[in-house]
Amino acid sequence: MSPIRLPAVIYATQPGHKTRDDLNYGDMTEHELKTVYGLDDVSAKVNPYNFTRKSEISLTPFMDYSAFNFPTSSVTDPFDHDPALFRRLHDEMLNTLNRQQCSDILFDEMMALSKPFALYGAYSELIVKMINHLQGNSGTVFRNYLLNKALKDQIDHDFSASSSLRRIKFFLIKNIDWKEKVLHEESRSLLTSEIGFGKVPKFNRMKDKINGMGITVHDTYATQITLKSLSINDSEFKACINYKSQDHFGLDKDDILKMKFHSLRFFRIWFVLQRYEKFAFRPFVTEMEAEICLSGGKP
Repeated sequence: MSPIRLPAVIYATQPGHKTRDDLNYGDMTEHELKTVYGLDDVSAKVNPYNFTRKSEISLTPFMDYSAFNFPTSSVTDPFDHDPALFRRLHDEMLNTLNRQQCSDILFDEMMALSKPFALYGAYSELIVKMINHLQGNSGTVFRNYLLNKALKDQIDHDFSASSSLRRIKFFLIKNIDWKEKVLHEESRSLLTSEIGFGKVPKFNRMKDKINGMGITVHDTYATQITLKSLSINDSEFKACINYKSQDHFGLDKDDILKMKFHSLRFFRIWFVLQRYEKFAFRPFVTEMEAEICLSGGKP
């Protein structure tokens, strides 16, 4: 039997365990969004389908009528001619927006509505950074030191029996050939199965609902765990484990049909900004990475 060759991938999420619908964008019409997904009431501030403000703007008595370019020979005072008509024209002029103006208001509203999901802690600013990345519309991978910190913190503080790190540690204790001071290559598949029976890092704890991690990551789309180094002496081992996780910052069709998402204006705005053909803001992949060192003694 041969020693394991390092670095060695000891776990990788199986492809196809999730759909990638949450990375689609600009693929829905107004009719579909309203009839299939019930997205009539999206924003409290604007109508995203016709790019108009919702709030009524009162007519100022000091408006500049020259903006309407009325022939002076036929109309001397617009209000004498048809006050209702000019009031409507005036309101439409102030309430009509272009695409960018409308999307800017939607993103501002989305940002304000995100606050209850990120009330406190080191990771509370992540949602602001990720909404800004969505608004930038580059579709590029998002990386940030706070994501790496959050991943490491989650792994370090998962003391449950299903913790992947805990399973790795106890597997090494039991399966290292202490006489030869080596972990055999043949053990790798067994270690992969052991990790698979547990759970990979996720952010679905109670505190994640208000510390910013539940709204930014929550679940993970893919995880890879690599045994980077392993040193063994007569009585103990030391190992370094690398975790890489990916998630998608985007909403899929199933998400918005769930009551917990559909009932919140934050998610309705997000879904329309992403999926409506006239906006089509691109979702993106988030990546995080952490390295954990552990040790254990000979049983």
